[in-house]
Amino acid sequence: MLKKVITSAIALGIGGAALAQTGADTVVPLHDQETIRHSNCYVDTYDPSVGPYGGDNVYGAPTFTTGNNMPVFTSPTGRGDDEGEVINSEESFPDVIYSNKKHDGVVELSESFFCNNFEMRVMTEIEIKGNVTIVVKGDFLMKSGSKLRLADGAKLTIYVEGEAVIGEKSQLNPDTTRPDALVFYKLGSQPLLVDNQSMLCGNVYATQTKLEVSNSSDFYGGLQAKSFLVQNVGAGHFTAIAASTETVAPLYD
Repeated sequence: MLKKVITSAIALGIGGAALAQTGADTVVPLHDQETIRHSNCYVDTYDPSVGPYGGDNVYGAPTFTTGNNMPVFTSPTGRGDDEGEVINSEESFPDVIYSNKKHDGVVELSESFFCNNFEMRVMTEIEIKGNVTIVVKGDFLMKSGSKLRLADGAKLTIYVEGEAVIGEKSQLNPDTTRPDALVFYKLGSQPLLVDNQSMLCGNVYATQTKLEVSNSSDFYGGLQAKSFLVQNVGAGHFTAIAASTETVAPLYD
């Protein structure tokens, strides 16, 4: 089991006053220019402390700032076990695959772990209990209507070094009142893709790559990224995020 993660409020973008900003007061720090393709794509803001996105809780577009220097995050190393063992080889980590053929009902996860590839297939549903960190040394894939939700009071931090795709009508943290409950570090140059009628709600740090939202998909939350692309009826619904200037990921003690 991984030991406690030391994170700061700055890195998580948590703090009621910041999240209450809407419209042009909501700043999305990027390095490159944002790209909004096609007239049927849009971006706006909302206040999760008021309630879920929609209705009266929808405000104008955020302010995208460009030319920002972006920190380079790294994923934690070691399992954090009692012996303090540090494992750096990807071959040491198993693939973690969830499918409805192997798992009936909702799978509960309450412990942190390292893995090589993480994959959810065919309508699989996972619920996070407590404070959980998942470090993915390979690819993170959600497919075929899979859903990963968080129980009341739960928090989830995800690090992904390889490919990251939330696709095929999948949902990662579908509660739009709680973007601060999920922190997603997309490491490396491969983009974070939200595609094909899917959704992601969380605070995303993709400082060396882009967040791409496309094909009737939605992103809800805060973003610090190299770039942002929305296309083909995609949408971004932004909340404020505190841009981190740290050069390393939160550490394990």
